Amino acid sequence: MPTRPGGGLKLLGRSLAAVALLLLIGCEPVERGVSAPARTGPAPDGASALVPQDVAFRSSYDPLDVFFFQMEALRTGKQQHVRIIQLGDSHTAADFLTGELRDRLQAKFGNGGIGARAAGVPYEGIRKKDMLVSQAGRWQYHNSLTDHEFSDYGISGFTAVSNSPDASLSLAVTDPRGFDSGYVDFVRRPGGGKLEVYLDDHLVEAFQVAGPAGTLGRAQVVAPNGGAHTMRVVADRKGIEILAWDTERDDPGIVLDSFGVVSATAGIVDNWQGSLARQELGLMRPALVILAYGTNEGAQINFDPAAYQADFAGVLDKLRHWAGPSSLLVAGPTDGSRQGKNCNAGCPWKTLPALDMVRRLQFDEAVRHQVAFWNGAEIQRRSGGINAWAAMVPPLARPDHIHFTPAGYALLGQDLYRWLTDGLAAYPRARRANAAPL
Repeated sequence: MPTRPGGGLKLLGRSLAAVALLLLIGCEPVERGVSAPARTGPAPDGASALVPQDVAFRSSYDPLDVFFFQMEALRTGKQQHVRIIQLGDSHTAADFLTGELRDRLQAKFGNGGIGARAAGVPYEGIRKKDMLVSQAGRWQYHNSLTDHEFSDYGISGFTAVSNSPDASLSLAVTDPRGFDSGYVDFVRRPGGGKLEVYLDDHLVEAFQVAGPAGTLGRAQVVAPNGGAHTMRVVADRKGIEILAWDTERDDPGIVLDSFGVVSATAGIVDNWQGSLARQELGLMRPALVILAYGTNEGAQINFDPAAYQADFAGVLDKLRHWAGPSSLLVAGPTDGSRQGKNCNAGCPWKTLPALDMVRRLQFDEAVRHQVAFWNGAEIQRRSGGINAWAAMVPPLARPDHIHFTPAGYALLGQDLYRWLTDGLAAYPRARRANAAPL
C-alpha cells in the first residue's frame, strides 16, 4: 500500500511486518573481527546501472564534517554530548545494529546515556535495549506507516495517546548507574491537560499540555545526585499525545537514538508532521542523522526507478531542512533475497528484485545532495552475501534471508563503527590539509 494515496514510494505488505516481529529474537551477539572498509571515489558515469555483486562504492567522508568536528570537540572536552539519530525500518527497530554501534562508540568516547525511543510499547515484541518498558491504564498507539487518518507524528514514527485518565508509561534503566536527566516530548493541545513525571516513584514536576494544536512540548526533569533508575509519565486525562522519551547521563560521551518502524520505506518520512519533526530535531541538535531504509523498497516487483529517485531526493531535502547543520548519512540497504512463489524447499534464493537498483539510486542522490553514504551490503558480499550468512553455523542471517541474528547485526554495527572511526581518525589531517594558508 502507498505511504499516502497516490504517493510514489510504495510499501511492502503487512506480511513482512509479521515476519520481522517473529524473527527479531535471538542469542547474544558473537564477537567477530571486521576488516576496515575500503573507500572509493564518486560514482562513475552511468551510476544508476545495477550494482555488480563484487563492486563496493562509498562517497567521501567530507559530508560528515559537522559530525567529525563535534567528535573532536568531545575529545578535547569542549562539548559534553555528541548525538547520533538513526531513522529506519525493522533493522533499526531491532536495535541490534544500532545497539552494537552505540556500545562501541560509548566504550571509546564515553557514555552519554541510552538516548531516545518511541514512547511506551508501540507494537508487540518491541526491543528496548538497556531498559524495561511497561504501561498502565489504556493507551492507543498510532503508526505513521499505516494510520494516515492521524497526523501528529514526529521522528519516532509513533504517537502514544492516553485513552483513560491517569494512564501511565514507565521505563526502568537496567544500567546500575542509572540516568541524570529525562525528557518527554509531547504534542500541545488547546484543551489542556497535565503530564506528571516521576523519577523513582517521586513526583518531580507536572507539565501543562495546553498550547496551540500540533506544536511540540518537552518535559525535562533532572534526577537528584546519584541519578535515577525509573521514569514514569502520567496523563491526567484522555487525548494526551506523547511522541518519544529520552534518558541521558551527565558524563561526557555519545548519545545514540534509534527510531525504527517495521516494514517502513524512506517514504514514511512524508507522513511525519514537518513542524513537529523540525522542532524535535532542533531541540535534540544531532551531530549526525543516519537514514537507513531500502530493504522494503528493494522487494517491490513493479519498482519505478525514476519515481523512487525523485522521492528519495525529496526525503533528503526534507531532512536537510529539518536537521539544519547536522551531518547526514545514508546507510545503503543490506543484502536480502527470497524464493519464488509456490516454491519448494529446493528453490534458489535470489536477490530482492529491486534491491541493487535502490542501493545505487540512494548512492546517486547521496552524492548529489553532498550526503555521506555507507554501503551496508559490502561486508556481506565480501563473505558470500545473505545466502551464505544464512547457511553459516551458527547463522548470521535469519531463515527469511532478510533479517539477521544478533551476531550478524553485531558484525554490521562493527563495520559501520570502524568506517566512522576510520574517517574520524583521518579528519584532523584532512582539516589541516584543507585549511587556508595564513
